Amino acid sequence: KKNPFQTAAGIYAAKEAVLKALGCGIESLRYFREMEILHGGEGKPCVILLNDLNNLKNKLGESIYISIS
Repeated sequence: KKNPFQTAAGIYAAKEAVLKALGCGIESLRYFREMEILHGGEGKPCVILLNDLNNLKNKLGESIYISIS
C-alpha cells in the first residue's frame, strides 16, 4: 500500500523541479495551482500545465518529462 505522505512529497518535489526547469523558481508558488502531476495507466508520471505556465512552456519550446522516486 502506498504511503500518502510519500506520494504528496513526491508530487511537491516534481512540481518544484518543473518550476525550476522553466526558470520560475520556487518563489512562484502561485504556479503550483497551474500544474497537475498525474499518473498514466502504467504509473508513469505526466505533467499537465495550465494558463500562464503552459504559455511559458510553449514559448520556450520545451517538453517536460519527469520521474518521481
